Amino acid sequence: MAQNNNSGSDNELKVLSFLSRQLSVSLSSLNPSLSLFHDLGVDGDDTLKLLQQFSKEFNVKLSNFEFTSYFGNEAGFSPFAYILRLIKTGGLQEAKKPLTVFDMINAVTVGELK
Repeated sequence: MAQNNNSGSDNELKVLSFLSRQLSVSLSSLNPSLSLFHDLGVDGDDTLKLLQQFSKEFNVKLSNFEFTSYFGNEAGFSPFAYILRLIKTGGLQEAKKPLTVFDMINAVTVGELK
C-alpha cells in the first residue's frame, strides 16, 4: 500500500482543518484525542458522508473499515426496534469503538482507515 510522504504534523494539520470545515467547529477546539462519535457528536448518515469526503480528499481506502462497529444507524426511531435492542443487549446503548481524530491522521499516513 502506498504511503503518504507528508510528515505526521502536516497530516495532523490537514485532518484538523478538514474536520473544522466539515463540522463547522473551530480549529482550536480540535485535537487528535477527540472521538468523532463521543466528543464531536458525529453519527449515522452524517458520519458516512464525512468519511466518504475524507476518503476522497485524502485518498484513503475505506474498504476494510467496519462502520457499524464505530457508529450507529441514523434511520428513523422505531419504538419496537428500541425495545427489542433493550431486551437483546440489556442496556440502553450498544458500546461503540471510538474513532478518534488520531485514527484519521494515521489513516492519511498509511492510506487506509481500518
